[in-house]
Amino acid sequence: MNWLLIVLIMLIFIFLPFPILVNIKYENSSLLIYLFKIKIYPRKKTKKPSKNKRKKSKNYSINQYLSIWNSIKTNAFKPNLNFDLHITYGLDDAAQTAIFNGILWSFSSILYNLFYSIFNVKKFKLNINPNFDKSMLYINIKSIIFINIAKIIYISLILFFSLKFKYKTFLKPKEVI
Repeated sequence: MNWLLIVLIMLIFIFLPFPILVNIKYENSSLLIYLFKIKIYPRKKTKKPSKNKRKKSKNYSINQYLSIWNSIKTNAFKPNLNFDLHITYGLDDAAQTAIFNGILWSFSSILYNLFYSIFNVKKFKLNINPNFDKSMLYINIKSIIFINIAKIIYISLILFFSLKFKYKTFLKPKEVI
């Protein structure tokens, strides 16, 4: 009976989505990143002995990056995204603030298209408030990503197969897994 309960709980976690809440704030020249209201950046610094071991980095071509991007973009099982971005800023000059406001609003469509190609965007809220009186910057990003374990496995398999089989000819025989 216990095994049946464990299998049922595992199936619930595999197929039901769970939200991932990310909150990013930049104010007073400090960056704060929260994951589920737990501060993950900046942490208290602990000194660890550094070892100068270099890892070999694999160089991928632009075609490989484009293949990965297209396989993610055409994925039918994308995670859902709710995205809220609030920016309050001000520059020393009111004219520069107004020009920068237009630039930020023009980048909003690029940001939406970028998110739309990776996620199913359920909510995209962008709020840009210029402050013409004083120089300041306040950025607050709240996003919730709804994803389940089955989608993570599916996306990782897509990435694995796109790297392994499509570019087997570009790699040396010892590099192919």
